[in-house]
Amino acid sequence: MSRRLQSTALGPFECLSRLLRRVVMQYDRPPLVMAFLAASVISYLICLPHGAICIGGSCGGWSGFSVALFGWAELLGLGSASTLVVMSWFANPAVWIAWTLLLVQGYLGAAAAGLVGMLLALGYGPGSKILLSESGTADLITAVGPGYWAWVLSMVLACAAGLIGWLRADSDSTPPAHRW
Repeated sequence: MSRRLQSTALGPFECLSRLLRRVVMQYDRPPLVMAFLAASVISYLICLPHGAICIGGSCGGWSGFSVALFGWAELLGLGSASTLVVMSWFANPAVWIAWTLLLVQGYLGAAAAGLVGMLLALGYGPGSKILLSESGTADLITAVGPGYWAWVLSMVLACAAGLIGWLRADSDSTPPAHRW
């Protein structure tokens, strides 16, 4: 690698920092709302490589990424897994919708989507059954890992960002169309 290329190579945290600064500068949003949005996205990204659920005392097998990627498949085994476990995967699209609404100033909708996501995410935990293989037998979740709590935190932060934006928009002279 040439010396010129080495000096311009960025580490992952510097790339993320630059991207977040560009997003905050590009959108004319209250800085506190953007800070909560950024914290929500970062918390979601943090949850992905960490253990989300523990089965039989082992917490290393199912990271947040694998649960997010394959969680929708619980719908196929609806009879064997707990209903709340099946529905909890829909917290992912709820938080994605909340982020999108925050970017277009749909603060109240973002708060509602974040709240729905949070309630769905909190719907399962130790004692719930989850389908992990094609065999059709459900396994018992014995504990939740740090990835689960980072995932829930991302929804709490998205909901808070929506509420902060809505309360600020309500006190400003923002047109009503941007309050939803």
